[in-house]
Amino acid sequence: MYQFSEQDDYLVDTIKRFFQSPTYHVFDAREEVGLGIKICKICRLVQASDFGIMVLTPENPNAYLETGMMMGMGKRNLYIVSRNILKAQKKNLKDIAFDLSDQLVIEHGDEKELLRKLEKEVPPFIENVIIGTALERERRTYWRSIYNELDDLDKIILRFLLIVSVYRGDRSFYNLWKKASSLHNSPPDDRIRANQLAATHQKLWDLKILKIEVIDASTRDWFIDKTAAPYFQEFLFEEE
Repeated sequence: MYQFSEQDDYLVDTIKRFFQSPTYHVFDAREEVGLGIKICKICRLVQASDFGIMVLTPENPNAYLETGMMMGMGKRNLYIVSRNILKAQKKNLKDIAFDLSDQLVIEHGDEKELLRKLEKEVPPFIENVIIGTALERERRTYWRSIYNELDDLDKIILRFLLIVSVYRGDRSFYNLWKKASSLHNSPPDDRIRANQLAATHQKLWDLKILKIEVIDASTRDWFIDKTAAPYFQEFLFEEE
Protein backbone atom coordinates (compact mmCIF):
# COMPACT_ATOMS: atom_id res chain seq x y z
CA MET A 1 0.00 0.00 0.00
CA TYR A 2 1.58 3.23 -1.12
CA GLN A 3 1.18 6.56 -2.83
CA PHE A 4 1.28 5.80 -6.53
CA SER A 5 3.02 8.99 -7.61
CA GLU A 6 6.39 10.52 -6.66
CA GLN A 7 7.92 7.19 -5.63
CA ASP A 8 11.50 6.00 -6.11
CA ASP A 9 11.45 4.49 -9.60
CA TYR A 10 12.87 1.14 -8.40
CA LEU A 11 10.56 0.64 -5.42
CA VAL A 12 7.56 -1.30 -6.75
CA ASP A 13 9.53 -3.52 -9.14
CA THR A 14 12.06 -4.42 -6.43
CA ILE A 15 9.35 -5.40 -3.95
CA LYS A 16 7.47 -7.47 -6.53
CA ARG A 17 10.64 -9.16 -7.71
CA PHE A 18 11.61 -10.09 -4.17
CA PHE A 19 8.19 -11.58 -3.38
CA GLN A 20 7.90 -13.35 -6.74
CA SER A 21 7.59 -16.98 -5.66
CA PRO A 22 4.88 -19.65 -5.19
CA THR A 23 4.90 -18.79 -1.47
CA TYR A 24 3.67 -15.23 -1.93
CA HIS A 25 1.12 -13.32 -3.94
CA VAL A 26 1.47 -9.54 -3.84
CA PHE A 27 -1.78 -7.58 -4.12
CA ASP A 28 -1.21 -4.16 -5.68
CA ALA A 29 -4.33 -2.02 -5.33
CA ARG A 30 -3.38 -0.09 -8.45
CA GLU A 31 -3.56 -3.27 -10.51
CA GLU A 32 -6.48 -5.07 -8.90
CA VAL A 33 -9.77 -4.86 -10.78
CA GLY A 34 -13.12 -4.93 -9.05
CA LEU A 35 -16.45 -3.28 -8.57
CA GLY A 36 -17.20 -0.59 -6.03
CA ILE A 37 -15.44 2.46 -4.75
CA LYS A 38 -11.71 2.39 -4.11
CA ILE A 39 -11.89 2.05 -0.32
CA CYS A 40 -14.11 -1.04 -0.67
CA LYS A 41 -11.48 -2.61 -2.93
CA ILE A 42 -8.83 -1.86 -0.30
CA CYS A 43 -11.02 -3.44 2.39
CA ARG A 44 -11.27 -6.64 0.37
CA LEU A 45 -7.51 -6.74 -0.16
CA VAL A 46 -6.86 -6.16 3.54
CA GLN A 47 -9.20 -8.99 4.51
CA ALA A 48 -7.55 -11.35 2.01
CA SER A 49 -3.98 -10.55 3.11
CA ASP A 50 -1.87 -12.22 5.80
CA PHE A 51 0.33 -9.14 6.18
CA GLY A 52 0.75 -5.68 4.72
CA ILE A 53 3.63 -3.92 2.97
CA MET A 54 3.23 -0.28 3.89
CA VAL A 55 5.27 2.36 2.06
CA LEU A 56 5.14 5.43 4.27
CA THR A 57 6.90 7.86 1.93
CA PRO A 58 5.73 10.18 0.57
CA GLU A 59 3.33 10.60 3.50
CA ASN A 60 -0.19 9.91 2.32
CA PRO A 61 -3.44 9.96 4.36
CA ASN A 62 -4.85 7.02 2.41
CA ALA A 63 -1.77 4.92 3.16
CA TYR A 64 -2.19 5.74 6.86
CA LEU A 65 -5.86 4.75 6.68
CA GLU A 66 -4.95 1.45 5.03
CA THR A 67 -2.22 0.88 7.64
CA GLY A 68 -4.80 1.40 10.37
CA MET A 69 -7.17 -1.06 8.70
CA MET A 70 -4.48 -3.75 8.77
CA MET A 71 -3.67 -3.00 12.40
CA GLY A 72 -7.36 -2.99 13.32
CA MET A 73 -7.71 -6.49 11.88
CA GLY A 74 -4.75 -7.66 13.93
CA LYS A 75 -2.47 -8.12 10.91
CA ARG A 76 1.24 -7.38 10.83
CA ASN A 77 2.76 -4.67 8.68
CA LEU A 78 6.18 -4.41 7.06
CA TYR A 79 7.03 -0.70 6.80
CA ILE A 80 9.20 0.72 4.03
CA VAL A 81 10.59 4.24 4.08
CA SER A 82 12.64 6.10 1.48
CA ARG A 83 15.56 7.99 2.94
CA ASN A 84 15.77 10.07 -0.27
CA ILE A 85 12.16 11.24 -0.04
CA LEU A 86 12.51 12.08 3.65
CA LYS A 87 15.69 14.01 2.94
CA ALA A 88 14.02 16.00 0.17
CA GLN A 89 11.28 16.91 2.64
CA LYS A 90 13.90 17.77 5.30
CA LYS A 91 12.52 15.04 7.55
CA ASN A 92 13.72 11.82 9.14
CA LEU A 93 12.15 8.60 10.41
CA LYS A 94 11.07 10.25 13.66
CA ASP A 95 8.87 12.66 11.69
CA ILE A 96 6.56 9.85 10.50
CA ALA A 97 3.11 10.56 11.91
CA PHE A 98 2.93 7.56 14.26
CA ASP A 99 5.30 5.62 16.52
CA LEU A 100 7.38 3.03 14.66
CA SER A 101 9.79 2.27 17.48
CA ASP A 102 8.49 -1.29 17.98
CA GLN A 103 7.88 -2.03 14.29
CA LEU A 104 9.98 -3.53 11.51
CA VAL A 105 10.98 -0.61 9.28
CA ILE A 106 13.14 -0.97 6.18
CA GLU A 107 14.76 2.35 5.36
CA HIS A 108 16.47 2.48 1.97
CA GLY A 109 18.39 4.84 -0.28
CA ASP A 110 18.73 2.79 -3.45
CA GLU A 111 17.64 -0.46 -5.07
CA LYS A 112 20.55 -2.55 -3.79
CA GLU A 113 20.03 -1.44 -0.19
CA LEU A 114 16.30 -2.15 -0.38
CA LEU A 115 16.86 -5.64 -1.79
CA ARG A 116 19.61 -6.42 0.73
CA LYS A 117 17.41 -5.42 3.67
CA LEU A 118 14.41 -7.31 2.32
CA GLU A 119 16.56 -10.46 2.07
CA LYS A 120 17.73 -10.00 5.66
CA GLU A 121 14.55 -8.86 7.40
CA VAL A 122 11.66 -10.55 5.60
CA PRO A 123 12.33 -14.25 6.43
CA PRO A 124 12.08 -13.81 10.26
CA PHE A 125 9.15 -11.41 9.74
CA ILE A 126 7.32 -14.09 7.70
CA GLU A 127 8.03 -16.68 10.41
CA ASN A 128 6.29 -14.42 12.92
CA VAL A 129 3.39 -13.93 10.53
CA ILE A 130 3.00 -17.70 10.15
CA ILE A 131 3.04 -18.19 13.91
CA GLY A 132 0.57 -15.34 14.40
CA THR A 133 -1.74 -16.66 11.69
CA ALA A 134 -1.74 -20.13 13.25
CA LEU A 135 -2.47 -18.64 16.67
CA GLU A 136 -5.31 -16.57 15.24
CA ARG A 137 -6.78 -19.66 13.58
CA GLU A 138 -6.63 -21.59 16.86
CA ARG A 139 -8.25 -18.75 18.77
CA ARG A 140 -11.07 -18.47 16.23
CA THR A 141 -11.67 -22.22 16.36
CA TYR A 142 -11.73 -22.19 20.16
CA TRP A 143 -14.16 -19.28 20.51
CA ARG A 144 -16.33 -20.67 17.71
CA SER A 145 -16.68 -23.91 19.69
CA ILE A 146 -17.70 -21.90 22.77
CA TYR A 147 -20.17 -19.84 20.74
CA ASN A 148 -21.76 -23.02 19.40
CA GLU A 149 -22.65 -24.00 22.97
CA LEU A 150 -24.91 -20.93 23.32
CA ASP A 151 -28.64 -21.11 22.69
CA ASP A 152 -30.79 -18.31 21.25
CA LEU A 153 -31.44 -16.66 24.63
CA ASP A 154 -27.74 -16.80 25.49
CA LYS A 155 -26.93 -15.00 22.24
CA ILE A 156 -29.52 -12.28 22.89
CA ILE A 157 -27.94 -11.55 26.27
CA LEU A 158 -24.41 -11.84 24.86
CA ARG A 159 -25.28 -9.21 22.25
CA PHE A 160 -26.62 -6.95 25.01
CA LEU A 161 -23.44 -7.40 27.06
CA LEU A 162 -21.23 -6.55 24.07
CA ILE A 163 -23.16 -3.27 23.73
CA VAL A 164 -23.03 -2.49 27.47
CA SER A 165 -19.31 -3.35 27.54
CA VAL A 166 -18.73 -3.10 31.31
CA TYR A 167 -21.08 -3.39 34.28
CA ARG A 168 -20.73 -3.82 38.03
CA GLY A 169 -22.17 -6.97 39.60
CA ASP A 170 -25.23 -9.16 39.02
CA ARG A 171 -27.69 -6.55 40.27
CA SER A 172 -26.18 -3.88 38.02
CA PHE A 173 -26.53 -6.30 35.10
CA TYR A 174 -30.23 -6.83 35.81
CA ASN A 175 -30.80 -3.08 36.32
CA LEU A 176 -29.16 -2.32 32.97
CA TRP A 177 -31.41 -4.87 31.32
CA LYS A 178 -34.50 -3.25 32.92
CA LYS A 179 -33.32 0.22 31.89
CA ALA A 180 -32.93 -0.95 28.31
CA SER A 181 -36.46 -2.34 28.53
CA SER A 182 -37.88 0.96 29.75
CA LEU A 183 -36.07 2.97 27.08
CA HIS A 184 -37.70 0.82 24.43
CA ASN A 185 -41.04 0.76 26.29
CA SER A 186 -40.89 -3.02 26.22
CA PRO A 187 -38.44 -5.76 27.25
CA PRO A 188 -35.70 -6.50 24.71
CA ASP A 189 -37.18 -10.01 24.71
CA ASP A 190 -40.35 -10.98 26.60
CA ARG A 191 -39.08 -14.52 27.16
CA ILE A 192 -36.23 -13.37 29.36
CA ARG A 193 -36.94 -13.00 33.07
CA ALA A 194 -34.74 -12.50 36.11
CA ASN A 195 -34.12 -16.20 36.71
CA GLN A 196 -33.14 -16.69 33.05
CA LEU A 197 -30.81 -13.72 33.24
CA ALA A 198 -29.14 -15.21 36.31
CA ALA A 199 -28.79 -18.63 34.66
CA THR A 200 -27.30 -17.17 31.49
CA HIS A 201 -25.00 -14.94 33.50
CA GLN A 202 -23.68 -18.03 35.30
CA LYS A 203 -23.34 -19.95 32.03
CA LEU A 204 -21.29 -17.17 30.43
CA TRP A 205 -19.10 -17.12 33.52
CA ASP A 206 -18.64 -20.91 33.47
CA LEU A 207 -17.65 -20.77 29.78
CA LYS A 208 -14.99 -18.15 30.63
CA ILE A 209 -16.75 -15.58 28.43
CA LEU A 210 -17.25 -13.19 31.33
CA LYS A 211 -14.31 -11.76 33.27
CA ILE A 212 -14.03 -9.81 36.51
CA GLU A 213 -11.72 -6.94 37.39
CA VAL A 214 -11.53 -6.05 41.09
CA ILE A 215 -11.69 -2.26 41.50
CA ASP A 216 -11.69 -2.16 45.31
CA ALA A 217 -12.91 -4.22 48.27
CA SER A 218 -16.55 -3.68 47.37
CA THR A 219 -16.48 -3.04 43.61
CA ARG A 220 -15.99 -5.44 40.73
CA ASP A 221 -16.30 -4.74 37.04
CA TRP A 222 -17.69 -7.46 34.80
CA PHE A 223 -16.95 -7.54 31.06
CA ILE A 224 -16.74 -9.85 28.06
CA ASP A 225 -13.28 -11.39 27.66
CA LYS A 226 -11.40 -8.86 25.54
CA THR A 227 -9.82 -11.54 23.38
CA ALA A 228 -13.19 -13.17 22.74
CA ALA A 229 -15.27 -10.02 22.16
CA PRO A 230 -14.24 -9.39 18.50
CA TYR A 231 -14.99 -13.01 17.59
CA PHE A 232 -18.41 -12.95 19.23
CA GLN A 233 -19.25 -9.71 17.45
CA GLU A 234 -18.33 -11.36 14.14
CA PHE A 235 -20.26 -14.59 14.91
CA LEU A 236 -23.40 -12.71 15.99
CA PHE A 237 -23.46 -10.53 12.88
CA GLU A 238 -22.91 -13.56 10.66
CA GLU A 239 -26.32 -14.84 11.73
CA GLU A 240 -28.18 -11.66 10.82
